[in-house]
Amino acid sequence: MIEELTGHENGVTCLEFANRELFSGSFDHYIICWDLPEIEKRIHERSLMREEDILSRRMELDYSIVHGKKRKGKKGAKGKKGKKKGKK
Repeated sequence: MIEELTGHENGVTCLEFANRELFSGSFDHYIICWDLPEIEKRIHERSLMREEDILSRRMELDYSIVHGKKRKGKKGAKGKKGKKKGKK
């Protein structure tokens, strides 16, 4: 999904483009005017955030490989079991 537009309380029945705006009509008896330049800006910002998130995860993985640290996670993480060793 590229962008979710929330606004109608019921199913959308029609869409129309005019003058860089998107109009949507719905069973909720409302017509909403969506500003396309604003939507394009939100999509672009979300794309940039996704790219930065991927880069951050790659850097974290590279750091853990170089420094020999294990990544935190649920898989493979087991606590110590058994009795403590020592004198009785």
